[in-house]
Amino acid sequence: MINNLRLGVKSIRFAYGIKSNLLLMLGFLGAGITFMILGSGTLLSFYGNFMLMGIAMLPAQMIFSLSVSNLVLASPLRKRLQTSVPATLTCCNTALIYLMMAVYRLIRVWGNPQLAEAMSGELMVIAGMIFLIMLYLGVAYKYFGVSVLMAITMALLLSYRKEWEGISFRMSLFGQGLGGVALTALTGIGIVVLGGFLQYLISLLVYRAPMSKMAQAAPLRREL
Repeated sequence: MINNLRLGVKSIRFAYGIKSNLLLMLGFLGAGITFMILGSGTLLSFYGNFMLMGIAMLPAQMIFSLSVSNLVLASPLRKRLQTSVPATLTCCNTALIYLMMAVYRLIRVWGNPQLAEAMSGELMVIAGMIFLIMLYLGVAYKYFGVSVLMAITMALLLSYRKEWEGISFRMSLFGQGLGGVALTALTGIGIVVLGGFLQYLISLLVYRAPMSKMAQAAPLRREL
């Protein structure tokens, strides 16, 4: 895992659109944190959470942009750059982002214990969203049409986010209070790690399929 992370960090320097993607990541980070805090308990907060989760998708996108190069396609590192490396980067990034969102909610519950149920529900729904995003990334750059259907399914599920938040908390075995929220957060981290593993497995299954042109930026499509 460490080797994949190192390879991913080194490879990103040669990815297409690295400067624009980094600026986009910073913009998403600033807007996501602002919306999450200022819009607490509203739809604005949900959009902030989604922006933060979007940050985790960009490194995988940059890594896959390397695969339009004949040099990479002929390299013995090709398989890792299309399977284990993007999965590792996505897993590490989403785990860090999820941890940040969990700490924010733990701080809120520490000051307002009555928010424990709502915060636990939000954390479980966020973990589920991240899980679906990772499954999406496992197939998106090979079968773009299938990934579009997955994205539509995610959008439909998220339209009932309040219902999912309530269900997810009622299914929790951890009870209320700060300790219950902390255990919910740990469960969420486990779901994120599972999502990363499944993303890797899916990418192995579709590895031999050609890269999808529609999944790449327009200037790169003619290279495929």
